[in-house]
Amino acid sequence: MLFSCLLTILVLPLTASDAVSCPAQCDCSVKDAVRCLSPAITDIASLGLPRDVTYILISGTSATHLSDKCFREMTIVLRLLLESNQISVITPGTFSDLVELKTLKLTHNRLNSLPTGVFDKLIHLEQLFLDQNSLTHIEENLFTPLVNLKELLLNKNKLAMLSEGLFRSLTKLKVLNLSRNTLASLPQMIFSTLSSLEKLLLYDNKLRSIECEMFRNLEELVELSYFGNHMESIAPGSFDSLHKLQVLKLSKNKLQLLPWGLLLHMPNLTMLTIYENPLKELPEVLFGVMDMLKKLWIYKTQLYTVPDYVFSNLTKLELLVLTMNPRLSYLPSNAFSGLHSLLELSLHTNNLTTLEVDLFQGLQNLRIISLYRNNMKILPRNLLCSVVNLEKIYLNGTKLEMLPGHFFCMLPKLQEVHLYNNPWRCNCDIQELRDWVNIQLNIVWSPWSLICDQPLQFKNVSLLSTSHQCHFSTNATPIKSSSLGTISHQPSDQPGILTTTNFDGVQFATLTTATTSTIPKTTGGRMIQRSKHVASRSPAPISHSSSYYYLFTRRSTSHSEFYPTTPFGKTTHDKTGTTSGVHPNLNTNPETYHGSISMQHPWIPFHFKAPYSKILFYLHLPCLTGQFTAILVAICILYKINHLNHLHSFVLPVILLKISGTVEE
Repeated sequence: MLFSCLLTILVLPLTASDAVSCPAQCDCSVKDAVRCLSPAITDIASLGLPRDVTYILISGTSATHLSDKCFREMTIVLRLLLESNQISVITPGTFSDLVELKTLKLTHNRLNSLPTGVFDKLIHLEQLFLDQNSLTHIEENLFTPLVNLKELLLNKNKLAMLSEGLFRSLTKLKVLNLSRNTLASLPQMIFSTLSSLEKLLLYDNKLRSIECEMFRNLEELVELSYFGNHMESIAPGSFDSLHKLQVLKLSKNKLQLLPWGLLLHMPNLTMLTIYENPLKELPEVLFGVMDMLKKLWIYKTQLYTVPDYVFSNLTKLELLVLTMNPRLSYLPSNAFSGLHSLLELSLHTNNLTTLEVDLFQGLQNLRIISLYRNNMKILPRNLLCSVVNLEKIYLNGTKLEMLPGHFFCMLPKLQEVHLYNNPWRCNCDIQELRDWVNIQLNIVWSPWSLICDQPLQFKNVSLLSTSHQCHFSTNATPIKSSSLGTISHQPSDQPGILTTTNFDGVQFATLTTATTSTIPKTTGGRMIQRSKHVASRSPAPISHSSSYYYLFTRRSTSHSEFYPTTPFGKTTHDKTGTTSGVHPNLNTNPETYHGSISMQHPWIPFHFKAPYSKILFYLHLPCLTGQFTAILVAICILYKINHLNHLHSFVLPVILLKISGTVEE
């Protein structure tokens, strides 16, 4: 009982004292801490903050100034956070009693300047945050007393210049953030005493160059961010002393050239960005041995190409992004030599027109290739032979017209193929690709969006919708359906009109000329003309509106396509020296032909493999049968009449039957 009374006597005065010492507009619920977050607070000195706390947070208030009365006799405070207020004036001596202070945060206020000597008593200060203010100038000796400072943030101010001795005494500084100011230049030796510096952030300023001696003594530097400046040049050897550097960001500058061997002495580099620079070329020797570098971005440059073996030292690189370079049109065969660990290669949105067949040689671990949005009409047949572990490939929008059917056949781990948005040329050479797509519908992305662009009769038709039977390619208007087959016509304003008809797999072509020409003579297909000159061996003139009929038989190869023995627009010479010609305005595009043709079957008038011969035969058969029957009936009638004449011996009337029949030749 006596012990309880004594405990009550001791505790009650302490509780009452705490309750009195905590300001009404603040919160003291956390031990050794006070938090004041009310916008109604206009004067920090009038709050009456408790003196026995180590942590003070004052944020979101309307206070505009700090005086020496604000933190008087607060000798044990370690963290003072005064962020996001309206503070614009700090009087000298404001922090004089905070002799043990470790962290001072003045972030996001309205400070234009800082008085000389304001930090003189803060010899134990380790963190100073002055970011997001409006500082335009800093006195050269302002930070001199801060010999134990490890982190200094000056970013997001309006600093246009810094004095050379500003950081002279900060030998223990590890983090310096000067980003997002308006710095146009820096004194060459401004960082010379920062031998412990590990992180230097200078991005988003207006700096134009890097001088040779600027980073010479920063041997402990781990990260250097220099992106978003106006940098036009880097002195050779500028980074030679940065052996421990892990992150280097030089992107979004105005660099056109990089010095030879600029990155030779950075074995610990893990991230490098040089994208969004107007680089015109890369030096042949740029990268040293960088076993730690995993990712590299080089995009939005003016590169035309890259040198052979330029990446050969980056043996542990896993991601290479070489994209959005509008002038990049060629890559040498050894451009990616040495990248044995590469998992993803991005080459999209360039101006590549072709790829070397051994470009990906040695990239056995590659999983993803992005080649979309280039200008490659065709790719080498064996381009992907060495990337046996490939899982995804993006070839959409590359202007591809053709791919070999076995292009993807040696890729057992392939999971995703993008081929859409290409102008496919749907002739017989694409049959194998079409068959492969039909089999691999589960890995081809949006297979029905593979649209033919040529020939005209298949324009805007899905590749998978084209017939398995190949067609002879002509400069014809879109096909018209027919009950007998597929018929295509040349425009009517041409002097010669070629009509092709496909009957059950055999193509029948008719050429009608509007002017006098000669009968072309073929060696593998035969021509019929309704003219008495057709039997002549030499070319015979043709009257106006004459017609030829060509029967094209199928060549016995793996492709099913019909070809004339002699391409239209060509001439041939037989053994007698006779020249055969065709109308000069017919299609002579050599892309519609794919080699010499050997016709396997000579044409005969009734070729029973040709459907039109069957039709003519079946039409003539009833006529011939009827004629034969009529002749037999007439003979019988004449015989009966003659027999009656002998029996009756008087003249009987004679019945004459005129049997007429024409057989269409």
